[in-house]
Amino acid sequence: MQVYNIDLGSATAKIVEDLYGHVQDFDSNAASLRRRIATKDKHEDETARQVDRLIDAYQALVTCVLGFSIQSPRYGISGCRLEDGSFVIAL
Repeated sequence: MQVYNIDLGSATAKIVEDLYGHVQDFDSNAASLRRRIATKDKHEDETARQVDRLIDAYQALVTCVLGFSIQSPRYGISGCRLEDGSFVIAL
């Protein structure tokens, strides 16, 4: 962080901001893609189902990676979870 001349709190805020932005972008793009392939043509229904499965798979993959990151002892945050599911991490 010294390389970028920012403190830990600012770096953490930037990471959270970036993650939130990427989730928003993904959701927006997924919705746009689903709108574009929505059709009443029975021949294209299978394509729409496959695109839905692909989007769902990407969402599941990201959710699994984030879940692993939270539970893994590697990052040391699994013990910081509160009863409501949020986290308090002392820096």
